[in-house]
Amino acid sequence: MYEIWVGNNRFVILSHPSLIDQIYVPNTKTKFFPRSEIKHFNGNGFLKNFTHLTQSLFNENESYWDKKKYQIDFAKWIKCFTTDITLQTVTCKPSYCLNTYLFGENHDDPIRSEEIKRTVYFTKAVQTFLTNVLFQMFIPEVLKNYFPGFYHLNKKYKKNSDWLTETMLDVISKRRKEIDNMQSDEKIGSNLLDILLTLNTPRDPNGYDESEPPLTDQEVCSTITEVSIADRKYILLHSLAIG
Repeated sequence: MYEIWVGNNRFVILSHPSLIDQIYVPNTKTKFFPRSEIKHFNGNGFLKNFTHLTQSLFNENESYWDKKKYQIDFAKWIKCFTTDITLQTVTCKPSYCLNTYLFGENHDDPIRSEEIKRTVYFTKAVQTFLTNVLFQMFIPEVLKNYFPGFYHLNKKYKKNSDWLTETMLDVISKRRKEIDNMQSDEKIGSNLLDILLTLNTPRDPNGYDESEPPLTDQEVCSTITEVSIADRKYILLHSLAIG
């Protein structure tokens, strides 16, 4: 076992099999995707819904390639495609990143135009959050807290992170109320948000343990935020690595 320091972050590298084995032992205490709960994602259409969404979104946008009317930067296109897939899988709400990339933010319908603008703002906030991840990893605390330039960047990134958290918590709170007001025989969605909100509750299709409380809004927020940015974070880091 050894450690590497990158900026102000410490990374512990495990090399001995006995230590690595401990990581893969099923953890019965964590609420964040314990292995015993994987059945929730296999049993209520989550994977099927994800596959169908990916295929339908790609087929829809492939038609624009066939028309040969649009010049497409594939690097930008794949980022928008991934963003749309992730947000719709997580919240089951429409995302207009690809639509905006091809046609711009303006739309004849003022209501949809506002939705598109909110999606664009959210996408930019996620991208800023990814830059913040790198900033927090490589910049020491003393620079972030006291040096001009670094201090103001840190303040800007913190404001962006707070806005993202508040936005996600608002979405979670509204959806939880909607689920609470649904009829007992009404079907719950197969998106990630609905699965997490009904996990270990009477609406859980796999049953629940009364001694184990359901996830709080903050716990759900932490999980879906990580899922929402994980793929974009990989693309960003990969771009830096090959750049």
